[in-house]
Amino acid sequence: MRLLTLLLCIGLLLSNKSDSRFAKASPPASKLKSCQNLSDGDVVLRSGKGFISDMMRNTSMKEKRFSHAGLIIILNNEPQVVHCIASEQDPEGGIVIQPLADFVSPAENKSFAIYRYPITDNIRRQVRKSVLRYSSAHVTFDKSFDLSTDNALYCSEFVYKVLETASGNTIGIEPTRVKKGDYIGIDDLYLNTNCSLLIDSTYTQ
Repeated sequence: MRLLTLLLCIGLLLSNKSDSRFAKASPPASKLKSCQNLSDGDVVLRSGKGFISDMMRNTSMKEKRFSHAGLIIILNNEPQVVHCIASEQDPEGGIVIQPLADFVSPAENKSFAIYRYPITDNIRRQVRKSVLRYSSAHVTFDKSFDLSTDNALYCSEFVYKVLETASGNTIGIEPTRVKKGDYIGIDDLYLNTNCSLLIDSTYTQ
């Protein structure tokens, strides 16, 4: 039943007329200031607005707070978010790189948070190589939420596979287990004793 819920969520996502990649409003300066000193491999989560985001939040079994996830990389001294997403404008979807300020835009989101795993500089370099390799490959959005495929990924699966592969499977992210097959819930990425909270920011509504 849980897998059916996931499939319903992605179907609704693909019919959504709003594509958060093109949000224009930027976070207040005070929010951006708190995002200094980020590093490659930090995990960023956002809580989007609207019905579709509510549906995506409900795919998490432990904490239904966030609706999307990505990984930070630093390009030209600015934090960028690499994430996997689909939309009406791009139903096939894929890997997107966008400025952190756009990813957490208050025009589309209620809050965001950033977490960090205690990884070495070498692992961070591997994370960077991996996300840039994915971004240049023809990786589509995984509508079936199938962990066994690497040519199609959903947002939390992308984060999970990059971190676990780069670290030699030492990060310790545990999948959510259901009868129809395991999947990576968004809450699986941060409800983990191995990571620490860097930023937790909520916008004034």
